[in-house]
Amino acid sequence: MSVCQFEGRPHAAARLFADVFATDPAQAEAMTSAFSSRAARGDKRPVGRVDELATVCLYPAARCAALAGCGLGKDGATLGDSERTWWRKQAREWLRADVAVWSRTLDRGCRAACDVVTKLLTRWQGDSDLAGLRDPSALEKLSADERAECLALWKDIAALLNRAQKAR
Repeated sequence: MSVCQFEGRPHAAARLFADVFATDPAQAEAMTSAFSSRAARGDKRPVGRVDELATVCLYPAARCAALAGCGLGKDGATLGDSERTWWRKQAREWLRADVAVWSRTLDRGCRAACDVVTKLLTRWQGDSDLAGLRDPSALEKLSADERAECLALWKDIAALLNRAQKAR
């Protein structure tokens, strides 16, 4: 998957992620849960390691799917409208799954978890790979229903980020 990402082939990477998760559905949540469990236990190691946050969660899969869904990368431009729509939906689903895990992690009340969630979600809000699901100019190109789904996702992300920041 990393090779696909490095070579600018987000669609190939997203397909690989989807294949892994289809073969082992528990793997998707396990990626985030293992890291969030460390944070909830107060493990200080991950707090300053934003790069680790970008590799252990569903986040990298969602980034690849979002890029493919926006027709970006060497292989994204070849996708038809229905495929792009599907990949954008998949990206939102993977981000929502991560949001659910991080929300449960915050429920445990650990300050280190609040720091991790704050760093992670702040990164999401500025990630250019997710711009096609977030930025107003990109959202204008989507159907009203899909635009509403994207706006709802980012509203939920902002609410979770706010919750994490207040609990710090």
